[in-house]
Amino acid sequence: MTYDDLQHALDAMRREAFRLEVQQSYEGVPDPSWEAWQRGEPFPPRTGEAEQWLADVAAQIATGKRWYRVLVIDWPLNEYLRYEFAAFRLNMAAGEEIFVVDRETAPGLADLRDDFWLVDEEFVAVMRFDDEHRPLGPAEPTEPVAAYVARRDLAVSVAVPLDAWLAEHKERLSV
Repeated sequence: MTYDDLQHALDAMRREAFRLEVQQSYEGVPDPSWEAWQRGEPFPPRTGEAEQWLADVAAQIATGKRWYRVLVIDWPLNEYLRYEFAAFRLNMAAGEEIFVVDRETAPGLADLRDDFWLVDEEFVAVMRFDDEHRPLGPAEPTEPVAAYVARRDLAVSVAVPLDAWLAEHKERLSV
Protein backbone atom coordinates (compact mmCIF):
# COMPACT_ATOMS: atom_id res chain seq x y z
CA MET A 1 0.00 0.00 0.00
CA THR A 2 1.19 3.53 -0.76
CA TYR A 3 0.37 7.06 0.37
CA ASP A 4 -1.38 7.47 -3.00
CA ASP A 5 -3.68 4.55 -2.13
CA LEU A 6 -4.57 6.20 1.17
CA GLN A 7 -5.10 9.59 -0.49
CA HIS A 8 -7.33 8.00 -3.13
CA ALA A 9 -9.47 6.40 -0.41
CA LEU A 10 -9.77 9.73 1.42
CA ASP A 11 -10.65 11.58 -1.80
CA ALA A 12 -13.30 8.95 -2.67
CA MET A 13 -14.78 8.93 0.84
CA ARG A 14 -18.56 8.94 0.92
CA ARG A 15 -19.29 9.28 4.65
CA GLU A 16 -16.38 9.43 7.06
CA ALA A 17 -12.67 9.25 7.73
CA PHE A 18 -11.44 8.15 11.13
CA ARG A 19 -7.88 8.20 12.44
CA LEU A 20 -6.63 6.39 15.54
CA GLU A 21 -3.37 7.77 16.93
CA VAL A 22 -1.66 5.70 19.60
CA GLN A 23 1.96 6.72 19.14
CA GLN A 24 3.16 9.10 21.77
CA SER A 25 5.31 11.10 19.37
CA TYR A 26 5.51 11.94 15.69
CA GLU A 27 8.76 13.88 16.04
CA GLY A 28 10.27 12.16 13.03
CA VAL A 29 7.69 13.71 10.71
CA PRO A 30 9.17 16.94 9.31
CA ASP A 31 7.03 19.80 10.61
CA PRO A 32 8.03 23.48 10.78
CA SER A 33 5.28 24.07 13.37
CA TRP A 34 6.85 21.50 15.73
CA GLU A 35 10.24 23.09 15.27
CA ALA A 36 8.78 26.54 16.05
CA TRP A 37 7.00 25.11 19.11
CA GLN A 38 10.29 23.71 20.40
CA ARG A 39 11.87 27.16 20.11
CA GLY A 40 8.95 28.79 21.94
CA GLU A 41 7.76 30.61 18.83
CA PRO A 42 4.21 30.89 17.49
CA PHE A 43 3.11 28.49 14.79
CA PRO A 44 4.27 29.64 11.37
CA PRO A 45 1.55 29.96 8.73
CA ARG A 46 0.76 26.66 7.06
CA THR A 47 1.61 26.60 3.42
CA GLY A 48 1.62 24.19 0.54
CA GLU A 49 0.63 20.63 1.25
CA ALA A 50 -0.46 21.17 4.87
CA GLU A 51 -2.70 24.11 3.92
CA GLN A 52 -4.21 22.15 1.05
CA TRP A 53 -4.88 19.20 3.36
CA LEU A 54 -6.87 21.38 5.77
CA ALA A 55 -8.74 23.01 2.87
CA ASP A 56 -9.66 19.59 1.49
CA VAL A 57 -10.85 18.41 4.91
CA ALA A 58 -12.98 21.54 5.34
CA ALA A 59 -14.47 21.13 1.86
CA GLN A 60 -15.46 17.53 2.54
CA ILE A 61 -16.95 18.42 5.92
CA ALA A 62 -18.96 21.19 4.25
CA THR A 63 -20.63 18.48 2.12
CA GLY A 64 -21.70 16.54 5.21
CA LYS A 65 -18.80 14.11 5.53
CA ARG A 66 -17.24 13.48 8.91
CA TRP A 67 -13.55 13.63 9.81
CA TYR A 68 -12.59 12.58 13.33
CA ARG A 69 -9.75 11.10 15.30
CA VAL A 70 -8.96 9.73 18.74
CA LEU A 71 -5.61 10.23 20.43
CA VAL A 72 -4.80 7.53 22.98
CA ILE A 73 -2.24 8.99 25.36
CA ASP A 74 -0.03 7.70 28.13
CA TRP A 75 1.07 9.68 31.19
CA PRO A 76 3.33 11.46 31.74
CA LEU A 77 2.75 13.51 28.61
CA ASN A 78 5.77 14.26 26.50
CA GLU A 79 6.37 17.63 24.89
CA TYR A 80 5.25 16.41 21.50
CA LEU A 81 1.76 15.56 22.77
CA ARG A 82 1.50 19.00 24.37
CA TYR A 83 2.42 20.49 21.00
CA GLU A 84 -0.10 18.28 19.22
CA PHE A 85 -2.92 19.50 21.47
CA ALA A 86 -2.16 23.06 20.33
CA ALA A 87 -1.59 22.12 16.68
CA PHE A 88 -4.95 20.36 16.44
CA ARG A 89 -6.66 23.75 16.75
CA LEU A 90 -6.06 24.10 13.00
CA ASN A 91 -7.71 20.74 12.31
CA MET A 92 -10.64 21.69 14.54
CA ALA A 93 -11.01 25.03 12.72
CA ALA A 94 -11.36 23.00 9.49
CA GLY A 95 -14.15 21.00 11.15
CA GLU A 96 -12.33 17.85 12.21
CA GLU A 97 -13.44 16.39 15.53
CA ILE A 98 -10.56 15.59 17.90
CA PHE A 99 -11.05 13.27 20.88
CA VAL A 100 -8.62 12.17 23.60
CA VAL A 101 -8.48 9.31 26.07
CA ASP A 102 -5.70 8.15 28.34
CA ARG A 103 -4.95 4.50 28.88
CA GLU A 104 -4.89 4.80 32.66
CA THR A 105 -8.61 5.65 32.71
CA ALA A 106 -9.52 3.18 29.98
CA PRO A 107 -7.56 -0.03 30.56
CA GLY A 108 -9.46 -1.71 27.72
CA LEU A 109 -7.27 0.28 25.32
CA ALA A 110 -4.05 -1.43 26.42
CA ASP A 111 -3.92 -3.55 23.27
CA LEU A 112 -4.33 -0.62 20.86
CA ARG A 113 -0.80 -0.24 19.50
CA ASP A 114 -1.25 0.58 15.80
CA ASP A 115 -2.18 3.90 14.23
CA PHE A 116 -4.64 3.52 11.40
CA TRP A 117 -7.01 5.26 9.04
CA LEU A 118 -10.50 3.83 8.54
CA VAL A 119 -12.50 5.19 5.61
CA ASP A 120 -16.23 4.47 5.27
CA GLU A 121 -15.78 1.27 7.31
CA GLU A 122 -14.38 -0.29 4.13
CA PHE A 123 -10.76 0.80 3.74
CA VAL A 124 -8.00 0.47 6.34
CA ALA A 125 -4.46 1.79 6.16
CA VAL A 126 -2.24 0.84 9.09
CA MET A 127 0.37 3.54 9.62
CA ARG A 128 3.90 2.35 10.34
CA PHE A 129 6.79 4.27 11.94
CA ASP A 130 10.38 3.47 12.80
CA ASP A 131 11.89 3.69 16.29
CA GLU A 132 12.67 7.37 15.76
CA HIS A 133 9.02 8.15 14.89
CA ARG A 134 9.69 8.62 11.19
CA PRO A 135 6.86 7.47 8.93
CA LEU A 136 7.43 4.30 6.97
CA GLY A 137 4.12 4.70 5.14
CA PRO A 138 0.80 2.95 5.18
CA ALA A 139 0.52 -0.82 5.18
CA GLU A 140 -2.21 -3.31 4.43
CA PRO A 141 -4.28 -4.30 7.45
CA THR A 142 -3.39 -7.60 9.06
CA GLU A 143 -6.96 -8.31 10.17
CA PRO A 144 -10.43 -7.95 8.69
CA VAL A 145 -11.89 -4.43 8.48
CA ALA A 146 -14.39 -5.35 11.20
CA ALA A 147 -11.53 -5.59 13.73
CA TYR A 148 -10.55 -1.98 13.01
CA VAL A 149 -14.18 -0.86 13.19
CA ALA A 150 -14.35 -2.48 16.64
CA ARG A 151 -11.16 -0.69 17.72
CA ARG A 152 -12.57 2.60 16.50
CA ASP A 153 -15.84 2.01 18.33
CA LEU A 154 -13.99 1.13 21.55
CA ALA A 155 -11.76 4.21 21.39
CA VAL A 156 -14.64 6.56 20.54
CA SER A 157 -16.80 5.13 23.34
CA VAL A 158 -14.33 6.21 26.04
CA ALA A 159 -12.78 9.33 24.49
CA VAL A 160 -13.89 12.90 25.11
CA PRO A 161 -13.60 16.00 22.93
CA LEU A 162 -10.17 17.62 23.11
CA ASP A 163 -11.37 20.85 24.79
CA ALA A 164 -13.27 18.93 27.48
CA TRP A 165 -10.28 16.64 28.07
CA LEU A 166 -7.91 19.61 28.41
CA ALA A 167 -10.27 21.32 30.87
CA GLU A 168 -10.63 18.13 32.90
CA HIS A 169 -6.84 17.69 33.13
CA LYS A 170 -5.89 21.36 33.46
CA GLU A 171 -4.08 20.96 36.80
CA ARG A 172 -2.21 17.86 35.72
CA LEU A 173 -1.17 19.51 32.44
CA SER A 174 0.34 22.53 34.18
CA VAL A 175 2.95 20.37 35.91
